Amino acid sequence: MSRNMKEANQCIFKRLSERSSTPDSQIRWIKTDKHEKKWLQDLNITEEKWILPSLTTALSVFDKQKYLVVIGFDTVINNDDLIEPVDLNAGLVTAVLSELEIPFANFVTSEQIIEDILWQYRKMPSTEGTYEGHDFTEIARFFQPIQVYKILYESAIIAAQLERLSCVYFCQVIQSPPFLSFSSEVIDLYYQLATTGPSSIPYENLLLSLSSGNWKYAFLELYKCLENLFSISNPQLRGLHTTLTDNNKLEIPLRDFSGKIENIIDWYPREIQAIQSLINQTSKSVKDALKQVGNFNLNDEASDETLAKKFYRLRNSITHYRAGIKPVQLDAQNGNCLIKATLMLIEELYQKYDCELS
Repeated sequence: MSRNMKEANQCIFKRLSERSSTPDSQIRWIKTDKHEKKWLQDLNITEEKWILPSLTTALSVFDKQKYLVVIGFDTVINNDDLIEPVDLNAGLVTAVLSELEIPFANFVTSEQIIEDILWQYRKMPSTEGTYEGHDFTEIARFFQPIQVYKILYESAIIAAQLERLSCVYFCQVIQSPPFLSFSSEVIDLYYQLATTGPSSIPYENLLLSLSSGNWKYAFLELYKCLENLFSISNPQLRGLHTTLTDNNKLEIPLRDFSGKIENIIDWYPREIQAIQSLINQTSKSVKDALKQVGNFNLNDEASDETLAKKFYRLRNSITHYRAGIKPVQLDAQNGNCLIKATLMLIEELYQKYDCELS
């Protein structure tokens, strides 16, 4: 791919002009040297992930090297083993600004754009000076912050998964509003899953949980990861699939088989039974973590069945609003306990079923 430099610059200044409500047809550009022109032409943005209204991440490639682009957050990470910050340059910034719909900075006004940017253009009156293009820093400050990180060789396994890389970044910057007050233990669990977890985990849900501003919805995104296991962990469905494949009557992965069963005959496991089945398969440490959730009001002797019922009722109290279901409130202490236990569930169960999901 080779980006058209003229069109890229036109795109950026058109947005600025439209934001100022004074559109014109003057020619403007961001100054680049020979090396920066190569960045502008050859940087390939391969994937974009919208997370929050002013928060976006993207995967990009330049000269066979992969990069993580972070939009909307100005905290720089300098001590991670998987990603390393790189200095911005005019070509890189021009490519990103022209390719992604980056929101304007919060402070931007029409007057500032006119006074700081639009008064300069090619063939401007000689009394105003000589125009040689805008410095990229002058333009970038009118948009949400841009950060770019080199994806190190050690992270090659996750380099192609934007959600995982985004989790790696956010695990180190979310310890302040508007994000939740996750404990260091919980953040470590998110980070561990993002960096070493099975590829079959739905990392988009992990990312949305991590970037949530509400304990209930942080939990629900993780619960969806467990829902993904309900069918393939069902003993009856597994038994039917094994019987058919052993008799050479069926050649289809268990995951696809369960999907066809649900779509064709509208059958799927009962949720409460599926949850209990999953909890039955986990270690004592996971069950002990679930018992620590204050909303459950459980003692150390609580059975797997009781754990499953409490877990399911908590989920229902968040997703439903019926007379027979009381709304749940989660404070930071119980929120952290619940998220910790659910992350431990996800880690153990996806290790077990990874091959059947991949």
